[in-house]
Amino acid sequence: NEWISKIIRTDNNELIILTEFEIFYMQWPSALRIQAKETGLASNIMDVKEWNDNYYVGSSAGVFLEDKQQLVYQHKLFRRLDWTNKEAWALLPVNNKQIILAESHKLLLIEIDGTETKIKPLSDFIYPRFIIPSLFNPHLFYIVTEFDVQLLYKNKNDWKLKPLISQKPV
Repeated sequence: NEWISKIIRTDNNELIILTEFEIFYMQWPSALRIQAKETGLASNIMDVKEWNDNYYVGSSAGVFLEDKQQLVYQHKLFRRLDWTNKEAWALLPVNNKQIILAESHKLLLIEIDGTETKIKPLSDFIYPRFIIPSLFNPHLFYIVTEFDVQLLYKNKNDWKLKPLISQKPV
């Protein structure tokens, strides 16, 4: 009874189907598994990414992480992370220690080293919505914002953001 916003194929050829309020996870051979508000997701789902053998969910209530220590039939399989208290529009893993987060207003770089998490802003208020990696250069990312398209690139140890197309994307 809901709209499908995205269908994602994982590295293991499973399907993740995002709807307005639920995530459907399908793998073969197994039954369809549904992640809904009973599992801790109580918001609109924007994105799902597999990173370091974990599922991360971007939603209108922030970023959630699947808790693998729980059994499937336990309550609250997802827990909210403190990366942002705003909408999490898109997630893009860079490597096994860094992931880029397009939150409601800014672009953030999340760095995880052991148990320590560092959150570094990569932009001012640009209202990012989508992150598209370059097909040809692993250090280039296209950032689609509400107002334009920008190029994010890594220059040695620093990240730079450069306006690319100054028209509102459609």
